[in-house]
Amino acid sequence: MDLKKVKSNIVRQVKMGIVKGSEIDWSKVTFSDVKTDVHGRKMVYINAEGGGKVLIQTPKMYAPSGIKKWRKKDATDNKDDKFELELSFYGESGSDKNSREIAEFKKKCEAFDDLIKNKVIEKSREWLSMPKLDKTTLESVMYTPMVKIPKDKEGNELPYPHRIKAKIDREMDASGNFSGKFLSNKKFKTEVLIFDESKKHLQMNEDNAEDVVSKGCQVVSILELVYLSLSKTTISTKWKLVQAKIYRNRDTINQYAMLESDSEDDDLEKGVSKMTINQKAVIRPKNESEIVEASEDVEDAEDAEDAEDAEDAEDAEDVEDAEDVEDAEDVEELESDLDSIGNQPEPEPEPIPEPVVQSKAKGRTKRSVQVM
Repeated sequence: MDLKKVKSNIVRQVKMGIVKGSEIDWSKVTFSDVKTDVHGRKMVYINAEGGGKVLIQTPKMYAPSGIKKWRKKDATDNKDDKFELELSFYGESGSDKNSREIAEFKKKCEAFDDLIKNKVIEKSREWLSMPKLDKTTLESVMYTPMVKIPKDKEGNELPYPHRIKAKIDREMDASGNFSGKFLSNKKFKTEVLIFDESKKHLQMNEDNAEDVVSKGCQVVSILELVYLSLSKTTISTKWKLVQAKIYRNRDTINQYAMLESDSEDDDLEKGVSKMTINQKAVIRPKNESEIVEASEDVEDAEDAEDAEDAEDAEDAEDVEDAEDVEDAEDVEELESDLDSIGNQPEPEPEPIPEPVVQSKAKGRTKRSVQVM
């Protein structure tokens, strides 16, 4: 990647007014007039003070699943793939600086949910053509909150920290195919920027995203509030990833780390050379059928998990690409995603268990947001 281009993009983001999530003042945001497309679907833009985009920087937060990739079970290509980053409020009860920031950020996110619900009730006639909307109906049936509570399939709350999700937008070329890149701004072709803790830029694309931002890492993120999506059955906001700084889990080994030994290789070669051809031919697992069955069981389990993931990816929160809604290609993509919206509330996935022990990292959230 061109470093000059990276730096200019960072400067542009700074000028847009990034605010620490634990310090944002929601009373200063403004709501645009409702916008309606040709199919009658509605959205509202939420602007920061002065009319710019709402950009927040999170504290260092635990990412249980890293970057998630959703693909339909029977998909034959990547057309419907979706990517997201889930951040946990794990550690909010701690006493260190970063834990206090996590706790304060959670309060701000919950306050944002309250702001949206109150605004929708206030504007129900104008935005939804509903003369009256009560809060109970809104909360229980229509609204998908920013702060998500882990629940099982029966809707019972699970004892895990709450979390938030950010979508990751994909680049589409002129032919309608996905290039493999992630964009934080489609109009300017600005890529999502990922850095390690030493501020080194990490190349990330659709093929390596799950390795670059792996399970169990910690992340400081810049998130953008894209829009509020409105219908009489589903109301949600879209947050997308703009930039992230990754702190890898040092207890995890995700690449080759064996200590080489010449003697091991020599012993192996000697052992094989003593075998007859017939002996080599009959070397196999004691019970091949058991191993094949075990392998199939693993695949079945993975397929079942993928099916659950795909259901989550098709909920109302997955309305995509309204940022550049006035551009023709973005309108088409938005319409495609909106077509998949169902009439049911978002199904909640079973969360990955939080780690029992986490090393305490010093809070490093700074006022400067050049590269986080």
